[in-house]
Amino acid sequence: MREKDKEELEKLKQKASSKSSSNFNLKFEDEREDANVSIQNLNLRKIQKEKNKKEKQRRRARKDTIRNTAENNDEYDEINNYSDNNVDTNKEEKHERKKKEKTPFSFKKFIIKIIIMIIIASFICILLFYNLDKFIYNLEHSDPLVSPITGLQKESDIESGILIDSSMDSVQYSYNNKYYTFLKDGRIYIYERATNKETAMIAAAHEICYYNLLYDKNLIVYITKEAGAYSTDLQIWTYEFSSKKTSEYNEFSVSGFNKIKDMEYSPIVNIIYLNVERTVSGSLDNVVYRIDLFNNMSRYASNMIINKMVMLKQRDGLYFQEDDGTMYYRGYPIRVFNTGVDLIGLDLDDNVFFINEDRTKVYIVSGTTITNTIEITDTNVIGWYSDNTNVYLIYPDYVVCISSKTPLEKLARMSQYMTFQAIKGDTMYLKTNDGRVITTKLNVK
Repeated sequence: MREKDKEELEKLKQKASSKSSSNFNLKFEDEREDANVSIQNLNLRKIQKEKNKKEKQRRRARKDTIRNTAENNDEYDEINNYSDNNVDTNKEEKHERKKKEKTPFSFKKFIIKIIIMIIIASFICILLFYNLDKFIYNLEHSDPLVSPITGLQKESDIESGILIDSSMDSVQYSYNNKYYTFLKDGRIYIYERATNKETAMIAAAHEICYYNLLYDKNLIVYITKEAGAYSTDLQIWTYEFSSKKTSEYNEFSVSGFNKIKDMEYSPIVNIIYLNVERTVSGSLDNVVYRIDLFNNMSRYASNMIINKMVMLKQRDGLYFQEDDGTMYYRGYPIRVFNTGVDLIGLDLDDNVFFINEDRTKVYIVSGTTITNTIEITDTNVIGWYSDNTNVYLIYPDYVVCISSKTPLEKLARMSQYMTFQAIKGDTMYLKTNDGRVITTKLNVK
């Protein structure tokens, strides 16, 4: 190669080397400039974070100050609603802050809230439907008494009602709803219900102290008394409505006589059980007499206080309840109940009914055996009634026939201004606030 060419080649190499070095320097300068920018951005970010941290501390201190000085709910709400105008403009930090403040979903709490809402809604629905039922029934049965003074809605009800005053004792109603009777001044008065007129008056040589109108016929069994020096003579009589015939039966004496508490009679077996209260040596005592109207009589039970008696009608047999709650059948205690019970009545088939103390069950008994138990859904029982053909439970505003095939079905509603008196067949007797007795038909199927 020529010398000249060699020189030329050497120049080209030097030039190339110089250009490569220049390019490297330029690239290094660019990278250094980028690094400086990154450092500046990092410093700016750190500065911004420090500002944000100080801002948070300032807001926290502001909240603490408000919380410590708050005196009412409006001031306390300021804590939760407080925000500063200098909000953070960094989107990433806003997103992180929202994530921290968001409460995590709790499935357990959700289920509890649902259950509470269902319970509240159920209670409201039950209350609403109960009052709606009463309202609809009152619309359909507008005859019962609604006035707070008399309870009567129509003037015709007032005119047809039976006015009961304080001098009338032991008001009773005949099985066919044609008559009502009462005891006054030692006499028995018989009135026709349709006309409210007296049809007969039973008087005796001695004071009539007790009577019963039979459950299945228009016959009255009554007792007269004649006080003696050491004892009282009692005598049993009967009066038949249609023939107006009076018949005389057993006479006996009772020492320390106070009154007759109860009488049970079966016209089928012609047996009377009479519960007599007397005072012996300064103490009260009850004596139950078993009286055969065509034969002799005898003491059946004594030396106890007897509150209730129920006699079988198809055969001779007596249930009674002592004041301590003990139940007896044919003179012997009944041991079939696991709780305290009350004796409430008898049906036409000689089934005897008892109700437990908490009014949740009614027991049907034959002899000394429980043959059936009825669960009561409404325990607000305020009384009971039996006409020896059916047994009824009395509630504040309605009545059920517990001895029927549908024992919990409501037979009739009662106004709050009424008090229950009796049931005969399909007719219920109710007493108003002004002492008048009116009738209403039962929903008997």
